[in-house]
Amino acid sequence: MCGILFVLLASGCESQQELPMTLNEILIKYDKAPVGESLVPVTRALATASVIVPLHELPSSESGKLSLKVSIDNRGQPWAYVYTDSNEFYSTFPEGGPFAEMKFVEVFEIVAADEKFGGSFINRTPELMYLIPRELFAQVTETLAE
Repeated sequence: MCGILFVLLASGCESQQELPMTLNEILIKYDKAPVGESLVPVTRALATASVIVPLHELPSSESGKLSLKVSIDNRGQPWAYVYTDSNEFYSTFPEGGPFAEMKFVEVFEIVAADEKFGGSFINRTPELMYLIPRELFAQVTETLAE
């Protein structure tokens, strides 16, 4: 009887399909990896992701322009905040505040088009944090176009 049970369990395991990894799982997987190894898989995961972008205020219906909250680096360049989920957003902004939920590609296009930005700062939690500096924008653009 044990042999039959083992056979049934083994065949049941073979039929299970592996689910694709979530964006946060990919960020955790590449947490300590060099950017040369992590950039393409992280960018591919971001390509289809919706993200939360904190704003100074909600855009008016007339202008429709977004006023992104940013962090200023030691060179004086702003970095756009991007969060992969509401837990990450509220861990940084516990009081809440205005935000937009957008496709990462749309946020990236806004940031890449404005030369003043030094890059994008994704998430706050250390194992989910990822930085995309402007120096890597060409490779990100290429990967998003695939």
